[in-house]
Amino acid sequence: MTCLSLKISSSVTCVTQCSLQSTERDPIPPATDLGGPMSGRTHIKRFRARRDSVPAARRHVESVLTEWRLGGLIDETILVTSELSTNVINHAKGTGDHFELGLRRRNGTLVLEVSDSYQWRMPELRTPTLDDLSGRGLVIVDAIAEKWGVRPRDPGKTVWVHLAIGRAELS
Repeated sequence: MTCLSLKISSSVTCVTQCSLQSTERDPIPPATDLGGPMSGRTHIKRFRARRDSVPAARRHVESVLTEWRLGGLIDETILVTSELSTNVINHAKGTGDHFELGLRRRNGTLVLEVSDSYQWRMPELRTPTLDDLSGRGLVIVDAIAEKWGVRPRDPGKTVWVHLAIGRAELS
């Protein structure tokens, strides 16, 4: 089990567990490896929009980053994956039964993208109060990412995150 502690403000520290022990109940739709198995540049996988897909997405990210020899980015990327996938499950209900997770290596940057078909509301960074039970996912993403954003697509949106590769290739 990997834990990542992230200081959000002077009075709030968020600890998130990234457990990779969960099991899959149903098969996941087939993955598309753009560029073939030797490219190591882009990988997109589709997941069902349900809670057990969040740990499946984390396991998938760990596998791809291990294959790409980016072990130094696994913890951060798994945490971002967990937050964005959970947002799809919690906020994009009734808009489709899948979401896509994309990973790309580009110019020293790992690009993570999570796409869904929910188009009526774009995610926004907000500042949750100490009493709020939710709303910290994008705060965590913002703290970890080199940069991030949202772009519309037809239908829906893609939330993208850039993480610097740097020394992660040595891990």
